Amino acid sequence: MHLDDQTRSVFDDWLAQESWGAPPDTREARRILASVWDCTDLLPSDCCHQLDIESGSSYSRAAQMLMRDWKAAEATGT
Repeated sequence: MHLDDQTRSVFDDWLAQESWGAPPDTREARRILASVWDCTDLLPSDCCHQLDIESGSSYSRAAQMLMRDWKAAEATGT
């Protein structure tokens, strides 16, 4: 699945503003992740670097990694 420019821009802007120390507790964050969940488009390299994932990763990989990490943090209470 490919993203339209608006959805890509929303995700990229959200990523630039978000704090990655704790799981998001907003519906908006989860809605944004869901919007890119199956996207095979490549994430910009600066976003990959910010998330500490391999350059050339997809939006889907980023969303799934973030959700996995947040669920793990919620489970451990960190």
